[in-house]
Amino acid sequence: MRDDIRYYIALAMSKGLSCKHQRALIRHAKSAQAVFEMDAAQLAEILGCKFQTAIKSILDKEAFEAADREIDFLVRNKVEALCMLDKEYPQRLNQEQCQDTPALIYYTGHADLNAKHVVSIVG
Repeated sequence: MRDDIRYYIALAMSKGLSCKHQRALIRHAKSAQAVFEMDAAQLAEILGCKFQTAIKSILDKEAFEAADREIDFLVRNKVEALCMLDKEYPQRLNQEQCQDTPALIYYTGHADLNAKHVVSIVG
């Protein structure tokens, strides 16, 4: 599991952010950790002024406690997490026409998520 996964999970758990906005923040900042290092003005420039709940959630870093619990669960249950910047992240989801795909996905087992043919089960 990548060292900075805590930041990606915390961003995913931040209040008031859709997948689209999480991805926009990560693309702009180049990492989830860098998102949490931004100030309110920088966040508002990317998200817009309507996102005060999300901006407050990011600045207060309130999602880190929940992210730590999530990481404990992942480790105990041998679940892997991939963020949109990982080379293993499914490239089919990283395309511009897929704007609402998650910035973070979870999986178990061994998988080549970029194979030519894949079957996925969601539920």
